[in-house]
Amino acid sequence: MDILFIDLFGSIASCQIASRHASFGPYGIFTRKQSEIIVSLLSRPLAVPIGGVGCTAYSKDARIPDGCCRIQSRTPVKGWIAAARWIVYSLTCEVLIDQPGSGEMTSIWSMIERLVQSVETSYHPSNPGSDHGIPNLIHLVYRLSDTFVQRWNLEEKGKRKEIPRARRLTTELKRRFVLCLRKVVFMGISNSQSTVQGNQSKLRTFF
Repeated sequence: MDILFIDLFGSIASCQIASRHASFGPYGIFTRKQSEIIVSLLSRPLAVPIGGVGCTAYSKDARIPDGCCRIQSRTPVKGWIAAARWIVYSLTCEVLIDQPGSGEMTSIWSMIERLVQSVETSYHPSNPGSDHGIPNLIHLVYRLSDTFVQRWNLEEKGKRKEIPRARRLTTELKRRFVLCLRKVVFMGISNSQSTVQGNQSKLRTFF
């Protein structure tokens, strides 16, 4: 159910980025509360404490209403693809209203920066046994990078002319994106787990 919910957000964000009738703000087309819920969902497979990202607590043991069923995806990678689409297509100049690394979650990107910082602390090589969640982290970083590059290239080549100029990616947004993920990418490249090895070459192509 989590993956379907994240996929819905990703689809809405990617479709509405070109709509002149949609209102985009620091959290894209969504509110801060809605964004906090999604970031909380992302923090679970990354094993990051909810308090570390300042988001709403979410219980996987929530009671299912009568007449409904729990849907589980057998391909968790789809969850990272959907999450990347939601994040990347929520990025506009509006997310630059705060200062990088300020700790103030006043935009969707500052929330992601806070999440990444928490992940860095949890999975730092100096913490024994801290690399059990590295594969999920690498999947997320790779999908974020892949989706960002795809959107950047489409806009630069004029293939998404329907997107209002004020919402298109800028050099400043690209710089902030790289700076946020750079340290995690280096951590992943130096990781020795076999499950991570397959994505290392992909990460190097983006950075």
